[in-house]
Amino acid sequence: MKKIRLKEICDLQNGYAFKSTDYIEKSNTLNCRMSNIRPGAVFDIEYSPKYLPDEFVKEYEEFILKDGDIVIAMTDLAGDPKILGVPAEVNTKGKNVLLNQRVGKLKIKNKDKIYYSYLKYVLSNPANKEYYKKFAGGGLQLNISKKDILNLEIPIYEINKQMEISNKLDKIQEIINIRKKQIEQLDELIKSQFVEMFDIPLNRLKSNQTVSLDTVYKNINVGYVGQAKDDYVSSGIPYLRTQNVRVNHIDLNGLIYIKDEFHKKNKKSIVYPGDIVVSRVGVNRGMAAVIPNNIKEANIANCLIIKKNSNVNSTYISYFLNNSFGTDPKFGSTVGSAQGVINTSVLRKWQVYIPSIELQNKFARIVEQIDKQKFEIQKSLEETQNLQESLMNKYFGG
Repeated sequence: MKKIRLKEICDLQNGYAFKSTDYIEKSNTLNCRMSNIRPGAVFDIEYSPKYLPDEFVKEYEEFILKDGDIVIAMTDLAGDPKILGVPAEVNTKGKNVLLNQRVGKLKIKNKDKIYYSYLKYVLSNPANKEYYKKFAGGGLQLNISKKDILNLEIPIYEINKQMEISNKLDKIQEIINIRKKQIEQLDELIKSQFVEMFDIPLNRLKSNQTVSLDTVYKNINVGYVGQAKDDYVSSGIPYLRTQNVRVNHIDLNGLIYIKDEFHKKNKKSIVYPGDIVVSRVGVNRGMAAVIPNNIKEANIANCLIIKKNSNVNSTYISYFLNNSFGTDPKFGSTVGSAQGVINTSVLRKWQVYIPSIELQNKFARIVEQIDKQKFEIQKSLEETQNLQESLMNKYFGG
C-alpha cells in the first residue's frame, strides 16, 4: 500500500451557480444541491426539491448528472461536518439533474488504477474530517476548494486488493442498509397508526375542530439565543442544539455539555422529560421532538420550548406538529430548509387537533412499543457501523 494525492487519479468538476430566481414550481429538471447529499453518504434528489426549467438541460448540458456519478459537498458546518467531501452516488430517479455550485463531481482519470467502489469507501473514511477541518478559518462553515479536495492524500493498493477490500465493505454496507430500511418501515408504521387512529386529513381540518396551541400550553418560550462556547465543558449539563432535534426524537450524536453556572443562569432554556422542543433555525427548522426520560435535565439553544402539560400527551403533540407545523409552506419553506427563523408568535397560534386524552395515551403506548423494536435494530445498526469503521481504519488508516 502507498499513499497518493487524489488528483493523481481524479479530477473534480464544479457545479453551476443557479440563481433562486431560476426556480420554478414544477418540472422534470432538478437542481442537485448540497442538501441532496444526506448524512451517511446517501443521495436523495427528492429531498427539499428545487425545480429548474426543462430547457436548462440543453443550455447547461455540461452540468448534467447521470446515475452512478459520484458527487461530494464542498461546504458543511465547521463544528460537526457530516457530508463534507463524503461521496454520494447519484440516483436521478428518472429526472434531469443539474449540478449546482458547491457540489463537485468526481471524474476518474484512469480506471485501471482505481476500483470505483474502493474510491467511494476510501473517501468516506472518517479520518478525512481532520484534513477538512483545517479549512474552517474560524467561521461557522467549512468551505473547501477543488484544489483542497484533490490534494487529499489517500491510501492506494493494487487493483485486486482494492476489489477484495470493497467486497468486504459492500457486505457490511448491505447489512447497514437493511437495518436502516427496517427503522424506516417502523417509522412509517407509526405514521400510519397516527392517521388510522385519529382519522384526520391534516390539510382538511376545519376551524371548529382545532384550537391554538397557546390555549393548551400556557408556557411556550425560546431557548438560549447567543454564543455559549466559552461555557462548554467535557462533561456536565447536556446542551442541546438545533442539530440534536430531529423529527420526533432527540439525536445525541455530537452532544456537548455546559458549565453548571451557565445552566443555572439561563433558567428559561432549561428542559425536562416530557417537554416538547421545536428547532427554529437551520436545516432542522420546524422539527419537533419530546425530551426523553434518559435526559433528566438539559439546556437548549435556538429552539422553541413547549413546557409539559399533564392534560395533553407530549408524544401525540410532537407527532401532530411534525405532520402539520413542521411541513407547512406558511414558513416560506418546508421542514429541512435553513431559510428564516420560526418565532414563538407563530407557534403559539398554531392550530392543533386535540382528541380525547385516552386516545392520545393509547397512541403514545403504541409508539413506545414500536420504539423498543427500533432501539434493538438501532443497536444492531450501530454495532455494524462500528465494524465498518474499524475495517476502514485498518485499511485506510485512522
